[in-house]
Amino acid sequence: MQNKEKQLNLIEYDIPNEKLAYLAGIIDGEGCIHINTRDNQAYSYQLSITSTDLILLDWIKEIFGGKIYGPFKGKSNKQYFYTWHAHGLLGKQILELTLPFLIIKNKSAQAFIEAMTISSNNTTRIRPPHIKRHLNKLVGVIQASHSSKGKKTRTEDF
Repeated sequence: MQNKEKQLNLIEYDIPNEKLAYLAGIIDGEGCIHINTRDNQAYSYQLSITSTDLILLDWIKEIFGGKIYGPFKGKSNKQYFYTWHAHGLLGKQILELTLPFLIIKNKSAQAFIEAMTISSNNTTRIRPPHIKRHLNKLVGVIQASHSSKGKKTRTEDF
């Protein structure tokens, strides 16, 4: 099975819930959900996980696709780290599959999925003002979750 096939049809694969839950835990702990904007016009979507454990990232890539970058040398120590990325549709598909298991990044994942859906339904580079406002609101949800890193937060009982 080639990586490109996985990226195009990930939802069609029968991935066991145990693997989805495991990936959700990794995303909650080590993952980052990004929507990058340029001039409130261009939006790029990315799910990433950074780890010093290349075996873990290889496992994620083997099952879910994506690409691994690195090694990079950390600033504060001598240990190397790697980053796995899933861009665009692949990131959306992974978040859709892991959404029931996400606890900490659930709201960010929902915002990512909704923004990707809106963007894919409106393929023009110039978006109407009401769509731009809504996309920027969703970007704000994700940015707010980044600014609360390290703060104690309550999660719902599950």
